[in-house]
Amino acid sequence: MKKSLPYTVNNIVELHELFFLPPPKHPLITVIDLSGKLCLAHASSHKLVFNFYSVWIKKNPSGKLGYGQQFFDFDNGSLTFQSPKQVVSIYDHQFTGGWALAFHSDFIQNYPLAKNINKFDFFSYSVNQALHISDDEENKIVSLMKSISEEYEIGDPFSQDIIVTHIETLLNYANRFYNRQALELKKKGND
Repeated sequence: MKKSLPYTVNNIVELHELFFLPPPKHPLITVIDLSGKLCLAHASSHKLVFNFYSVWIKKNPSGKLGYGQQFFDFDNGSLTFQSPKQVVSIYDHQFTGGWALAFHSDFIQNYPLAKNINKFDFFSYSVNQALHISDDEENKIVSLMKSISEEYEIGDPFSQDIIVTHIETLLNYANRFYNRQALELKKKGND
């Protein structure tokens, strides 16, 4: 049996092509409204590699999404994170909408976030639990994604600083939400 090579998405331009979108407004960062979007990657391989960071909020996810040697647990969650060069396996994975934030490591290169991004454990293969977020938590994340999108539309000399701050805030919120989820799961386990 022949193994299929992963479909590699090298940059933000290729990510837009993958979702049949016009070219991005910025070559190193994008925010995508996933409502009604089809993804080209399923046609050529069930494995996908992004050469950039990505954060996904998916509405009503179904199917399976492999991450490393395991599958994401979507039973109670829809927020997922991928680091550059991680392999994601797609098995009839679908969703009805949501949002995606994607940014290249070059975008944050001159900021402390570039050194600190590894402190966010949810970017590692060891975390395969999708993050379950409340409506209020989702609204915070989506609001930050929309602010990022609005800011790169402005594109003045302050935009990158503001966007990186928004990304870091988003990741800090996600860290809080994962911690809350871990405590809830531990409590359920003890019960």
